[in-house]
Amino acid sequence: MTAPHRPDDRAATGSEPDDDRFPELLTRPPARTDTALAAHIDEKVAHQALAAGFDTHRARALASARFGHLAVMVFPNCDDVAQLTAAACWMSAIAAVDDVCDDEDAAGVPAHAGAYLTLALAALDPAHLTEPHESGLRRELGRRPYLRHLGASFTLLGRHATPGQLARIRAETTTVFTAQQAPISWRTAGIRPPVWEFLAARQADGFGPALALTDLMGGYELGPGHYEHPGVRRALRLANLAMVIVNDLYSQGKDAPGAVTLPALIAHERGYSRAEAISAACRAHNTAVREFDEACRTLRTALPDLMVARFLDGLRAWIAGARAWHAFSARYPLPRQASATGA
Repeated sequence: MTAPHRPDDRAATGSEPDDDRFPELLTRPPARTDTALAAHIDEKVAHQALAAGFDTHRARALASARFGHLAVMVFPNCDDVAQLTAAACWMSAIAAVDDVCDDEDAAGVPAHAGAYLTLALAALDPAHLTEPHESGLRRELGRRPYLRHLGASFTLLGRHATPGQLARIRAETTTVFTAQQAPISWRTAGIRPPVWEFLAARQADGFGPALALTDLMGGYELGPGHYEHPGVRRALRLANLAMVIVNDLYSQGKDAPGAVTLPALIAHERGYSRAEAISAACRAHNTAVREFDEACRTLRTALPDLMVARFLDGLRAWIAGARAWHAFSARYPLPRQASATGA
């Protein structure tokens, strides 16, 4: 279900105040905030996480990350609660896979991350084995909450998506799970990659599974010919790049010491202080946003199609909403003294 654009209603809903930890970031207000609706969806995410077998602590951690708020802000033209819940559960499921690969508190062993990701692929695009191997795989998929949550969330999306949209979401997610092998190899081998290599990997290991929902949540379908158009792909990848830089900035408070992050790599490569590296990362984000805007302007002229225009508007809303979500989600606790204005 779609609805016309509505003005920002933060004052009416009492949503979180804007964040000022990275004042150099080029930001725009989200097209919509609705705290009551978002909180309702957060609770639904927690219920599904419990149903998938997560313990109360992990389910509440997913709820406190406020994926319901994320869905409401990044998909402002969708008012359908079931559809927003499906999107929020899906984004939380992708995060849960990431957590089990990186965080021992999430009942994972980082050294086993490659195996976890392979199982996630089997849950997303079911493997078909012969017995007795099929039964062994099914038992493993059924006993791991992050896999059950992933499968259940993909099923929820299937109630709203066309087969083509589902195939696209699966393909974008496969790209992410494959690209997540890069930081595993860096960590295992003690490699500090150059910034360009890191950004290329992070762009692939980014928000593709969520950005792929843009037309689904808008109530239309962007055909494969348009979705794969080079200009559309450029806009999509630039939006993703902007958000992975934001993600790296806001993740500093939860990353383990010595983690391979954009600010850390910039500091090492250029001999910058922490504050200088954070400032450089902010500038890289701003450049990506400006290039995204320019790509959209070019594409609207070169490919004057209504569905493409709606998709580009959706990506723009995604950039604004996702940045705002990073600023208040409990998933990204970052001390203010770590900001670009401090040392």
